[in-house]
Amino acid sequence: MRILKRRIRAFFVFQALILMAAAVRSLINPAIAKSLLPEARHEVFLAVCVGLSLIFAGAFVTTRKPGPFRNPWAIAASLVSITAGAYLVWLSHSSLASVARGLITILIGIAGLYLYSEGGVSRKSAAAIASAAAMVPAPAVEVNQFP
Repeated sequence: MRILKRRIRAFFVFQALILMAAAVRSLINPAIAKSLLPEARHEVFLAVCVGLSLIFAGAFVTTRKPGPFRNPWAIAASLVSITAGAYLVWLSHSSLASVARGLITILIGIAGLYLYSEGGVSRKSAAAIASAAAMVPAPAVEVNQFP
């Protein structure tokens, strides 16, 4: 299990670096990106690359030390991986060799979701749930008195 967690953490940092490199390359040489994408889409591409890179970097940093609670950064990164893998499978469903990349990405995302979504609810969340339950008034109870 420890080896699998290490491999998934390596996948998180690899994705963060690749996405940030794509954003930096697009900023350094915008002629290539602008020839492929219109102006507005180029800016959206940059924002998406930087945002996803931050999600994967956050997942890498927060999974360094295991904790007793769920890791929302790793869960978000795993869901992004599952979504991207499903898109790759849908995009290249005609060739088995092309589908393999998407299936591997989906499997890594499912493994990350399984490994990092286990655990309890944090104390802050439990306190918020308890305070919300305390705000709900208890129903009135009728007391029958015998004559």
